[in-house]
Amino acid sequence: MKKILFILSFLYILSPAYELKLNSNITALKLDQQELYIGTDKGEIYEYNLKDKSLKELLSLPKIKNYYEGDFARIYNIDVYQNSLLILSEGDFGAKNLSLYNNNLQIQTLQESSVKEAFFIDENTYLLVLLGSKIELVDKDLKRINEFKFSHSSLNDAALNEEKTKFIAGFESGEVEL
Repeated sequence: MKKILFILSFLYILSPAYELKLNSNITALKLDQQELYIGTDKGEIYEYNLKDKSLKELLSLPKIKNYYEGDFARIYNIDVYQNSLLILSEGDFGAKNLSLYNNNLQIQTLQESSVKEAFFIDENTYLLVLLGSKIELVDKDLKRINEFKFSHSSLNDAALNEEKTKFIAGFESGEVEL
């Protein structure tokens, strides 16, 4: 009897408190205050309020062209700065798009297709993280301000703190740079 009660209590503890279901796969998440921004592989961005558990669709990116037919623009990365969203997504024929959303959507095609993540530094400056362990600082017109290459290892993941003062990068070699 004790074993059954133990197993039931263990299963109760492991059960989710809340489950959110979407009609496509989640590919990007960004938490800002009480808002969770969710990007999907169908090019949709949802805003989920953690406090009242409300979900609303903010936008849906236009379909892209590939070598076979039209397809959804997969969202790779989302960043938030003062009610604006910076969205890194799939573009036409394997390109990457960088979009700015602040009540309207402005889409720009990136010259570099190896961009892995994009971050706001301020409303006019973005930080682009590339696969080849390189970062670029660009203005809102995507003109390069500065660039830096870390090492010869591929970049796995990167993060920028909320104050936009510290950047950390993890590489395929296991090295972590702050």
